[in-house]
Amino acid sequence: MFDRETGAPVWPIPEQAVPQSTVPGERTSPTQPMPSNPPPFTRQVVTEDDLIDFTPEIKERALAVFRKYVSGPIFTPPSMKGTITMPGSIGGAGWGSTSFDPETHVLYVKGTNNPVLYRIQKGIPNDTIGYEYTADLVNSGLGVMVDPDSATPGHTPPPQLPLIKPPYGNMTAIDLNTGKHLWQVTLGDNAAVRSHPLLKDMDLPPLGVSGAVGGTVTKGGLIFATGGGDVLYALDTTDGKVLWQFTLPAGRATPTPSRTGGRTVCSMSSLPPAVARTQNSWLSRWTRRVRRTSRHQQARAGGRRLAPPRVSFTAYCFSSPSRRNAPIVSLRNFRSAGLAAAPAGCPQSDGIGTNRTCGMNCAS
Repeated sequence: MFDRETGAPVWPIPEQAVPQSTVPGERTSPTQPMPSNPPPFTRQVVTEDDLIDFTPEIKERALAVFRKYVSGPIFTPPSMKGTITMPGSIGGAGWGSTSFDPETHVLYVKGTNNPVLYRIQKGIPNDTIGYEYTADLVNSGLGVMVDPDSATPGHTPPPQLPLIKPPYGNMTAIDLNTGKHLWQVTLGDNAAVRSHPLLKDMDLPPLGVSGAVGGTVTKGGLIFATGGGDVLYALDTTDGKVLWQFTLPAGRATPTPSRTGGRTVCSMSSLPPAVARTQNSWLSRWTRRVRRTSRHQQARAGGRRLAPPRVSFTAYCFSSPSRRNAPIVSLRNFRSAGLAAAPAGCPQSDGIGTNRTCGMNCAS
């Protein structure tokens, strides 16, 4: 945390010794800056005690994976053998994971506990890459495969389990006047873990959801967040307690509360599209399908017929039940910058107008 006028650290950030690289010819800094305050809001190291252990078999397999690679404290460099790194590539927290209350000076951070494997391998120099070594950007995932039905013909194996124990996602409230954590709660769930054949009948603890998607704090004392999952939560800013939740068709976006027509609404992008539904409670939900097929766009595309993309826009109304079915916002001119129209018949079209392979905006 820095002073916005001078750039000076608010709290000391001393340099501390860190492990060094073992890659031939590579030199790494002997020290790294370590903030003294606030304390970390996610785990920064993986040890054997951190490995998933819901059953003895799962723990044994997690140990086998863990012992294949290098592990160490934060800033342990990537290695030829492979280094288990925590936080992983999406955090900790990403650039969109925080929300700040300017009145209370409290920062709300969505955190992720999801280690990754960083490995260095010998590369093949070419016209654009002259390095002898390069990063393995393909095999960075870490997980534990346990399949009780592996001998069954035609069986589809279950997804890998995370290498570490939950929680995999949390929300932390940090007082920026003191740097202290006011509270930390597990946010979200992990359906793949909870429904695993070996775990579906177990009474598992709160799991949390991995993801860089943050929340939005409101003046009324609520935080709206999905955390990267498909459930929208309303948390109490005083203690992180879930006051309300609702399952979305998808919810990997940061909610945006606003006021319109005397009502408070919370809107967010929600893909894939879903038909309009209204929850039978004090909070209503609308989903609209938006199609971008106009003469103007066809003219820009040289007269070619465009495959209309569909964008789902979800809004929540915080008003009296009598106003629950009222329309919230006109979506007539809504446009999603991330969905570029592709010509009909494009072999790489994903059905919503985006070329999966090249990402080309064929409409422009």
